[in-house]
Amino acid sequence: MTEAQQDQKTPKTIPSREQRDQLTSSPPRQIFREHALQHYIQQNEKSVLPRTISPFVFTCCWIVLALSILAGFFIWSIPVPNYVDTLGVPIVQGSSASTTQTTSILAFFPLSAQAYIRSGQIVQIGGPTIEYPLTGHITSADTEHLNATELGKRYALSSALAQFLPASEVFVGTVATSQAIPQQSGTSSRVTIRYQQGTRQALSLLLDLSNS
Repeated sequence: MTEAQQDQKTPKTIPSREQRDQLTSSPPRQIFREHALQHYIQQNEKSVLPRTISPFVFTCCWIVLALSILAGFFIWSIPVPNYVDTLGVPIVQGSSASTTQTTSILAFFPLSAQAYIRSGQIVQIGGPTIEYPLTGHITSADTEHLNATELGKRYALSSALAQFLPASEVFVGTVATSQAIPQQSGTSSRVTIRYQQGTRQALSLLLDLSNS
């Protein structure tokens, strides 16, 4: 057997030092694939929403909140009648101090109500001697401005009634009602006239109720 044939049968071995150099130079093997690693990271990411709330419920809550805000703006923009109270004094007709079938009342309106007061306007009448509100209408309105002193002199108002007159100037209107009003002396003869003075937002009524 020749030397060349012996070399072919003998397996070639790599020196241990050379083998270590090849292992060191070879790139490290990746255990996980790239897409598997991304899937693992996505599964471990924490959701912003609590697990008890689903995205559908969260969306519905936002829709309800938006509708509530829109409804609030809509209610705020609805105009409703604005009612104001002012002082009224029944006019004694004849010498009798008892009740009459038709009663005329002097109503003292502030100057701010001039643009709203008109003949035939319906008003409500109340007072200490009136159990239930009565219905009346404005028959006339004077455009002359009078203060408390001038009102007391012109209509012979008692000092007890004069203290309920507005401090600023007012104009006088006449209110007629077909229902009887007890005529008494002193401050008990005064009544309250409730009339409409323009409109106001509905939300302001809710604020008034919360403050009362």
